[in-house]
Amino acid sequence: MEFFQEIIEFHGIDLMKELITIMEYKFLKTNEILFQKKDIANYCYVLLEGKIGCFMSDIKVIQRRLKRKVKRKKATTHDLDNKMRNIMEISEYSKGEIIAEFAILSDGLEKHTLTSISKEDCHLLCFEKNSYRNVVRMFFIKIL
Repeated sequence: MEFFQEIIEFHGIDLMKELITIMEYKFLKTNEILFQKKDIANYCYVLLEGKIGCFMSDIKVIQRRLKRKVKRKKATTHDLDNKMRNIMEISEYSKGEIIAEFAILSDGLEKHTLTSISKEDCHLLCFEKNSYRNVVRMFFIKIL
């Protein structure tokens, strides 16, 4: 996987060993929310398998609006599913990409600025914010 190859190639096996000690595994079914806009950013993720869509809007607001239309018979539940997948999607993550690293490494950025939803079943590795920051900080202190 590209993420791990780059770590070993550019930073060495020591950083990889440290990261292994703080990894957690997470599975998402299709259409599950990984995190929402304005949620506190506590984790970053490496996508091992699957696809994750990133959306500008708060999904709960979109769901409420679309469900009202379904109740008034102006939309079907099929429309709801299609709109949920396509509405305001601005990017997509795929296998090997890291998600939300900037949010946990940036000082002052404590909340997610996007909503991320699985577009298919996904397998992810998770890194808790403080543990990840400590490992990265420790590694860079060693090389300086």
